[in-house]
Amino acid sequence: MVDEHRMETILEGAGCNIDPEHRTVGGFIDQLAKLLKYSVIEGKLTFEGPAPVHCECRLLAEVHGRAAIQYIGVSKLSCGFCDIYFEAYRQATGVNIFTSGTHSQTSPWIFPRIEESELDSTIEERVRSKLLDKINRGWKLYSRASLSSQSTDASEKDMGPWTTIYDEKALREEAMAEMRQLG
Repeated sequence: MVDEHRMETILEGAGCNIDPEHRTVGGFIDQLAKLLKYSVIEGKLTFEGPAPVHCECRLLAEVHGRAAIQYIGVSKLSCGFCDIYFEAYRQATGVNIFTSGTHSQTSPWIFPRIEESELDSTIEERVRSKLLDKINRGWKLYSRASLSSQSTDASEKDMGPWTTIYDEKALREEAMAEMRQLG
């Protein structure tokens, strides 16, 4: 469960500026719950069950250090968290391995383990850094939209940065750059 205090702690940890005169965290929690179809009970964002290790990350952990493959195919596009994880893995190992792409949306997710503590730590730090940056940028957009509407709630349209990790144009540009690097 995530309440307003915990959400503020997360946002502050990401370097977000929370204006005490325009308390938007409660409205953000309500809007996030609505978009993700979670419940808010007594001011706390709730969701059921533990998060799973997604299958493409589980497969990556299994093939780590073995025969070189460049592609892990699963039946669905990867979520935004998996996409960030694969990017961090590529940066940390120098191994160019990809999925079929991402839909950029988020879903419950748990950090996968390679079982090499130094590599796990490096990947985790890269994932954390990328997520904190995205949280910070998303909060700025949310806050701006919230203040401009003179309301504590932003519209669903303005919540995009919170429910997606990448916009499509940026994703395509990044994929093209990675493909060019592969030669």
